[in-house]
Amino acid sequence: DYFEVQASGLRTAMRSLCADYFALHVTPLLKSVQEAQDDLKLEMSMLREKLDKLEAKPVADEVLDSKMSALVAEAVAHRLDALQASHTAHVEHCKRAMPKAADVDAGERRSLHSAEALAEA
Repeated sequence: DYFEVQASGLRTAMRSLCADYFALHVTPLLKSVQEAQDDLKLEMSMLREKLDKLEAKPVADEVLDSKMSALVAEAVAHRLDALQASHTAHVEHCKRAMPKAADVDAGERRSLHSAEALAEA
């Protein structure tokens, strides 16, 4: 009898603790989650309405195609200009470097001829 009374008291205390914990911690969390879901549902419905309005507006494919073509052409022209400028700079660099290489070759030839002349003498 004594142990049954004690066990019953412990069960009642545990139920009370669990109920208090649920009321203080779980219920507010569930309420917060529910409110967040409601906010998301509202936002989704507003976005769907906006999307429906946007889809309902007539948009001429030809206008979009011509704008897209103009943008692509502009981007390609810009890229070609950049490549041409880079190529031109590289060619100019090579032109400036070539006479120096020729001078070095001529200098080496002069040194070689001087060395041959000294060897013959």
